[in-house]
Amino acid sequence: IPEVTFFTRDEYYGDIVDEDLLIVNEMQGEAVTFKVNLDNKFINSYLTANNDEIDILKEQLKTSMGLIGLVLHSECKKLENDENFEGTQSYVRKYTRQLAPVLMFLIRDISRLGT
Repeated sequence: IPEVTFFTRDEYYGDIVDEDLLIVNEMQGEAVTFKVNLDNKFINSYLTANNDEIDILKEQLKTSMGLIGLVLHSECKKLENDENFEGTQSYVRKYTRQLAPVLMFLIRDISRLGT
């Protein structure tokens, strides 16, 4: 799993960060890292409502976003030669914005499937 860290709007100095942005991917040579926006309106709302479990939820979020980011990054590698490909950053943002509204519920519920 690639490195995953968290950031808030105040800590990020790159592209414009809005409340819908979920993840930013950064390349350092061949290594890819992901930064998850804790100010995303859906993530922030879920974490705030479940403050007593926030540390566990953050670790689950970190692991999940690492796996999702890795899959999306791999898909981008396949699309690099497509003339309509808008770039990895755009691709990752587009798909994670669609995932953000249900992500924390999926993370929470997947651990209950075996019970």
